[in-house]
Amino acid sequence: MRGLTTEDGSGPRYPTQIKQAVESLRFLIDKGNQISNIIIGGDSAGGQLSLAIISVILHGFPGIEPLKLDDKLAGMLLISPWVSFGADAPSWKENKDKDCIAADCLYLLSDAYADADDRNEFSEPHRAEVSWWRSIPARSILNVYGGYEVFRDHIAEVGEALKDAGNQIENVECAKEVHIDCILDAHAEMEPGEMSSKVWEWLTSVI
Repeated sequence: MRGLTTEDGSGPRYPTQIKQAVESLRFLIDKGNQISNIIIGGDSAGGQLSLAIISVILHGFPGIEPLKLDDKLAGMLLISPWVSFGADAPSWKENKDKDCIAADCLYLLSDAYADADDRNEFSEPHRAEVSWWRSIPARSILNVYGGYEVFRDHIAEVGEALKDAGNQIENVECAKEVHIDCILDAHAEMEPGEMSSKVWEWLTSVI
């Protein structure tokens, strides 16, 4: 099993991050790795980039060489994906004192990520219609998020859109868990919670 990680680049803004993510997948394929053995995924902004890769594969993107897959990816893992720059969902009010994300932080990060004119289906997956997500080239998708997340409602809506588009996806809301709870548990060396267990269970099933 091999792994390749990418980090959001500093300096140039959107769409640099998306170009880097797509080229990372292309690099793996060009090195001879079987597409059916590759999982793309990430937490928070990493989940957003995973969805952006899929959007580029399905719809193309100006300035990025088309990436056509002759097989399906093994899977896509979305851990608390950052799918909307908005803070208008009911979960923002319900969980504002429970989660580790604040609205002021969201606005700062959103402005740092993309200009207002660059907010579209690629940078903000929540904007996409159900039809946008048809025929995702992945055998299995896990979309996992916390019940105490401010992002909860937007994540759930994107997950339902992927499901309604006919993709093989499991949407899992983990009660009383916060944004990227499984990552926080690992960093703090805490006992794994529901989110951690679900991620490992899914990975075991697709690897």
